Amino acid sequence: LAVELAPHGASVLTAYFSLLETEMIHGGVDVDPDVSAVLALTPKPLLKRLHPTEAAEAIVNGLEARSRAVAIPRRWQPVAALQGILGPLVDTKLAGDAAMHAALTRLEQQRTQLNEGTN
Repeated sequence: LAVELAPHGASVLTAYFSLLETEMIHGGVDVDPDVSAVLALTPKPLLKRLHPTEAAEAIVNGLEARSRAVAIPRRWQPVAALQGILGPLVDTKLAGDAAMHAALTRLEQQRTQLNEGTN
């Protein structure tokens, strides 16, 4: 996106954080065993939840500083910095993970059922 917008003088800020403490998360993510199964495969230090005001403050500070990225808590900074290297490695690991496949299949089935109910 940054490359696409550069000719127009616009910049892009990428925000790296985990889940935010919101009613949507509590009423969706926290009660869904399939989402919980996916999150169980995520390293625990990366699952620290943030209050929405913490996330908003980080974004505002990043925009004011014209940063390319913000990452909170600090433990996300190495992940953000190494995204181009870690992303493919994590994808390769999870591509062969039967528990991840099962959880994603169940989530996709739920989405399909919800879509069929609205059509």
